[in-house]
Amino acid sequence: MPMQKPKGTRDLLGKELASIRHVTHVMNNAFKRYGYEEIETPTFEYLELFEKKSGEVVVKQLYSFKDKSGRALALRPELTVPAIRLYLTHLKSAPKPVKLCYCTRSLRRRDGGNSSNQE
Repeated sequence: MPMQKPKGTRDLLGKELASIRHVTHVMNNAFKRYGYEEIETPTFEYLELFEKKSGEVVVKQLYSFKDKSGRALALRPELTVPAIRLYLTHLKSAPKPVKLCYCTRSLRRRDGGNSSNQE
C-alpha cells in the first residue's frame, strides 16, 4: 500500500494548522468567559450508545469494530451523544445550568461518491 493518507482524511500543517489552532483557542476563551467548561470524550464508545441514541443515518455511516474481548465499539461519528453520556455519567446531579463546550474530531463514512472529509 502506498504511503498516502486514506481517502476522506487530510493532513494539517503549517499555516492551515496554525489558523485552526488560533480559531479553536479564540473560541475556547470565549466559552470560558461565559462560564462554559471544556470537555473531551473518548474517540470510541460502545456501539450500542450510538445505535440507541443516534439517527439511523449516523449509525449507517459509523466505523465499528470489536475489541479483543468481543465488545462492539464505534469510533465517535458525532459529538452530541458522547457529550450527553458524559453529562449523565458525571454531571447529572451538578448544579444547573451545566455549560459544556467541546471541539474535536468525529469520524464517519461518506459513501456514494461524496468526496467530503470523513473526519
